[in-house]
Amino acid sequence: MILVINPAGNGDCLIVKSDKTQILVDGGTAASYASWRNTAMSYKKFDCLIATHIDNDHVNGLMKFLLDLDKTKIQIDQCIYNGATQILGFEDSNGFEPNEDEFNQLAASLETPQGESNIAASEGTSLSYLISKLGIKSNQNALHTSNCPNFRVGNLQLTTISPDIETLNDLKVRWLQVLKDDGITQKIVGKAHKSAFETYVKNLKDAYIKEEEISSKSRRIDHLADFKYERDPSLANKSSIALLVEDENSKLLLLGDCHVESVLTWLDDNEIETLEVDAVKLSHHGSRNNINKSLIQRIITEKYIISTNGMKHSHPDLETLSLIAKYGKSDVKNIYINYHINQIDDYFLEELKKYSTYVHMCTREVEL
Repeated sequence: MILVINPAGNGDCLIVKSDKTQILVDGGTAASYASWRNTAMSYKKFDCLIATHIDNDHVNGLMKFLLDLDKTKIQIDQCIYNGATQILGFEDSNGFEPNEDEFNQLAASLETPQGESNIAASEGTSLSYLISKLGIKSNQNALHTSNCPNFRVGNLQLTTISPDIETLNDLKVRWLQVLKDDGITQKIVGKAHKSAFETYVKNLKDAYIKEEEISSKSRRIDHLADFKYERDPSLANKSSIALLVEDENSKLLLLGDCHVESVLTWLDDNEIETLEVDAVKLSHHGSRNNINKSLIQRIITEKYIISTNGMKHSHPDLETLSLIAKYGKSDVKNIYINYHINQIDDYFLEELKKYSTYVHMCTREVEL
């Protein structure tokens, strides 16, 4: 199995390929699509397209990709996505839609300008709508740990680690309250409803975590590795699909932007003390709010993968790299990043080497 880490801006766009199967996971920012378009075209067909969750830096590039299908002629056999149709469980309609104007006004009021991330949104559509419009086979019900713990795509076995049903229900309840507050009681999902829902989730904000300036005050690995962990507060990230992907010879852990607690709960529920994998794509671009000591000690691997250009929130956090170096269970730890990250300077790279930890920047492909 090979993992291709496409240039996706500050987001994720991955291709998992084995001898018989090819899966596209996420599409990065809308502006990044031009950077990975030719790579996608070289495959001509994807057995599955997976959108891990509703977030600008994961789905907006996929929207550009789908809008471009008439030119690229790329075949997509199926799509896995927890969008408006799946999470809300309402009747899907692409025809007449009551309250269309109200949904459009609601979407406009929810939108927060975010530069390049809004390029795809300006097309006036949503990923849910595009998947339906193009007639791509997709999961009718939401994918979560209770209703679809295991499934196959080609010769690959996929195990669902996140999200759980409670998280998706929380998203639904919050959205219904938004509609109630706006005087909308509609129980179908058409184009405008899908767009408004995705806009809401993309811009969903929870309690703010105050950033402690540990990295700016210390360059010591042992100090940085013992940072005070504070969990990611984002419900959108908590809803992220995380998967264990296996073929006959290798195991790959794809964590999307999921929460640490989701992975640890899955391990506990399945009575797995430690999980050995050939590689793990770290959650949320190497954020220190999506990794902790317990996770690093229970996921055993030599290969850690981070997808980010480092332009947003200064990802990856140096605390994350230090945590891997100090507490990773493998004798040698290799960290692969798909861009050059300025904050990871030569001094810090040399410090990591003292812990047998090596950073490989500008990596676009990792063989498992």
